[in-house]
Amino acid sequence: MKVYTKKYIGKGQEVVTGTGVKLEIVKVSLSVEEMMKFVHTYNGKDYVSFEVAKLRKEDDYGNTHTVYHTLYEEEATPAEKKPVVITVPKPRKGRPTKAQIAAKLKEAERVEAMQNFTDPMPSSEQEALKAEMQMENAGIDRDLPF
Repeated sequence: MKVYTKKYIGKGQEVVTGTGVKLEIVKVSLSVEEMMKFVHTYNGKDYVSFEVAKLRKEDDYGNTHTVYHTLYEEEATPAEKKPVVITVPKPRKGRPTKAQIAAKLKEAERVEAMQNFTDPMPSSEQEALKAEMQMENAGIDRDLPF
């Protein structure tokens, strides 16, 4: 399988005239040492191929273009294996599944058990004592007929 890689070798700027007009010319500065890594021979002559691409936005140094050399390399893989894909089923809309219903029932039972443990159902005697205490706190005499 061929792999496409970019090796960046320099940056460039759009040429601006003395009056502030931007021309469609790009001035690039390249390192000769970096360029020499990408020299290839054709018909007995040495050449360097590179691409100039416009940056999305100007960088901190005012560069508007980037320069890179493209390499197409054959990737050495012993055998192409398909990656293992683990699929998680999407939650269904509408009716809940049996597992969701069972989970909700189990949670409801747990909550009910905790409530019964910490706050048992009040008896009639407890209700009477509670009402009596509320009346005393309110300053109501219990001997008064209603």
